[in-house]
Amino acid sequence: MVKTTEYFEFAKKEFPKLRLLTAAIVMKHGANHPELKEVPKYFRKLIKQLV
Repeated sequence: MVKTTEYFEFAKKEFPKLRLLTAAIVMKHGANHPELKEVPKYFRKLIKQLV
């Protein structure tokens, strides 16, 4: 079983990559799916809560 601290360390390490992927998805599909433009805001909130 993965310890919680190990999980959060892994997640913190991956946040920059996930932020870039999120931005890429919004840039690619945001014109056809305006609701995606909200995703980065919620992702930032999630990061703040977990870090």
